[in-house]
Amino acid sequence: MNNKVDKFLSGAIGGAFDATVSLFPGINIIWSAFKGGVSNIRTKRLEEFIYYIYDIVNLNSLNNESFVDGLAITFESFLKQRSEHKRTIIKNIFLGFNKSDCKEEFELERMYDVLNRINKTQLDLFIGLKDVDKKISWQQRKGIKDYDYNYDEYKYLEFLGLVSISQNRSIEVIYDDSFFLEEEIAFVNDFGNNFIEFVLNN
Repeated sequence: MNNKVDKFLSGAIGGAFDATVSLFPGINIIWSAFKGGVSNIRTKRLEEFIYYIYDIVNLNSLNNESFVDGLAITFESFLKQRSEHKRTIIKNIFLGFNKSDCKEEFELERMYDVLNRINKTQLDLFIGLKDVDKKISWQQRKGIKDYDYNYDEYKYLEFLGLVSISQNRSIEVIYDDSFFLEEEIAFVNDFGNNFIEFVLNN
């Protein structure tokens, strides 16, 4: 890995990257310390990031304003992310951004924000919804013990914009003294389908 890092730092692309990073004070301090040989807890992540972008970044791309903005946002998100699994997902998202012909419309910030907000249990639940419409029973909605996931987890995925939940209109609604015994359907929406491809591309 160090060979690529050294080539990156000493080459023309490294110089152009310096100029790019200097526009973003929040990450410029860390980058300057790294280049100056000051070791810190993020050194390994910096090397990991450089190794990843080595074959992606070129002088032409660093002249593209949308690409530069996306690179800086990704750089900062990557350095802050403690989870190795989530850093892999960040790499996948950035690769998708790099390949996109409509970088300004690519929901990069939104994807990184969702990734920061979701935990492993919720991520596993979300992945389980791929290509499957999940019926949410009234037991789950009421949080009754021994049901696989609490209704609140589905609602949180809906809050994040990954999932849509709608009532199952095909079944009869049965009345009870305290609640309806109706089911709802949770399914991955358009944004969720875009996001899940980067999650699964490991």
